[in-house]
Amino acid sequence: MLYLLLMAATAQGRPLPARRPGSRRAQRARIRRRRLGLLVALLAAAAIGLSTTFASGPTAPAESRPLSDLAALAGQPAPQTLATRGSLQLMVPIDQHVITGVVFHRYEGSDAVSLSPVGHQRNAGLLTRMWNGVFGDDGGGLGYNVDSGSTQGVDIGARAGTAVYSPASGQVVSITPYVLNGDATHFGQEVAISPSSDPSLVVKIAPIAPTVGPLGKPTLRVGEQVIGGRTQLGAVVDVTGASDPVLAHYVSDAGNGASIRVEPATSPAMP
Repeated sequence: MLYLLLMAATAQGRPLPARRPGSRRAQRARIRRRRLGLLVALLAAAAIGLSTTFASGPTAPAESRPLSDLAALAGQPAPQTLATRGSLQLMVPIDQHVITGVVFHRYEGSDAVSLSPVGHQRNAGLLTRMWNGVFGDDGGGLGYNVDSGSTQGVDIGARAGTAVYSPASGQVVSITPYVLNGDATHFGQEVAISPSSDPSLVVKIAPIAPTVGPLGKPTLRVGEQVIGGRTQLGAVVDVTGASDPVLAHYVSDAGNGASIRVEPATSPAMP
């Protein structure tokens, strides 16, 4: 068929359309230029993202803000998820405006389960920061650090006296004295909560200075129902004279705050 067409075109005296030898080379060159341009754009975006990360650094600690008394000014935190474990959502327990830092870490001497942080990791590796710089970070939560590669526990930094709210909705199953390093001195209390979303777990938060009522008695009781991020449990206790908090290595102050861990429930929740 092709031969017949060629013969017909020749017979009619019409010249065959000439092929342009350089057309394919020009097309390949255009494709290469486009790919090179895309690569340059991606590298530029990554450089801008990294420069922004390194220039801004972590959010300035609350102590550097011009507030006369952060602990007194702290209010109820805005509803925000701090971490998850299956169906369990841990809520931010401290007013975001006065949080000095958030650090996930190993919890020695406990069978605490690993948590899934919600937010963006400030001390992530270079490749992760480059990826986030180009494509964005959809974590949508607080900035946090991870110490020793573990997420068994999480410390939320704040000055002593800052109000602490329940990290989960559920029922208070125990309120016990909080002891550091086997010392006989009590540093506030540890509050254990059976979360309504997963009673097979127990959420523990410490150290908490209990809130007291007009008669000097603690207002929080075992068996009470609490709401994550809404029910006040007490206030941050100063433990810096008796311990070296993990937070102290990541914030500019002494490292006080509230520490949360989640463990398997050893007994059924209270009826």
